[in-house]
Amino acid sequence: MTPIDDGRILLHAERTATADTLRWVLPGRTPPPAGRLRALLAGVPEIVRVESLADGFLLTKRSGASWRPLGTVIDDAIRAAVRWHRDGEHPEPLPAFDEPADPPTIDGVRAVIAESIGALLASHGGEIEVVEVAPDRIGLALHGACSGCPGSTGTVDDVLATALRRRYPTLRDVTVVRGARRLWPLPARRGR
Repeated sequence: MTPIDDGRILLHAERTATADTLRWVLPGRTPPPAGRLRALLAGVPEIVRVESLADGFLLTKRSGASWRPLGTVIDDAIRAAVRWHRDGEHPEPLPAFDEPADPPTIDGVRAVIAESIGALLASHGGEIEVVEVAPDRIGLALHGACSGCPGSTGTVDDVLATALRRRYPTLRDVTVVRGARRLWPLPARRGR
């Protein structure tokens, strides 16, 4: 059965035998030519090789570079390359990866939380408090229904941390701090 293309671009990364190479898979989709992705990643010196596969791409990073900060940049570039190929939508060039980025601020982190998981927090009666903000790390405390919820780890790691790294490319760590004092509370939005 052929998958229906509803416009969503499904994408995930898989490890390979070499730590410096990841396989980026586009399930049910023929990837665009590697040249389009190379063009979009031209400003990212950490990526040294881009190859097309039948179901995605093989990307190799410079030895010593970390995949963590590159992940969201690569994800954005692959999605842009697919839209470019599929819709003819020519993307804006990605900024050079080593350009200085604005450091995280309490208001900026709050805005990302509200945009990425605000509705989920409100619907579950939870609250996320920002307890530490530094150029390379953010500390969060979970309160209400989020405190002790088995799904909160996945939400913070998979959804919120990804959104924060997109906004702040220099960010290395997003951690949940246990027993934190209330420094900057982020009130939960309660819907009625």
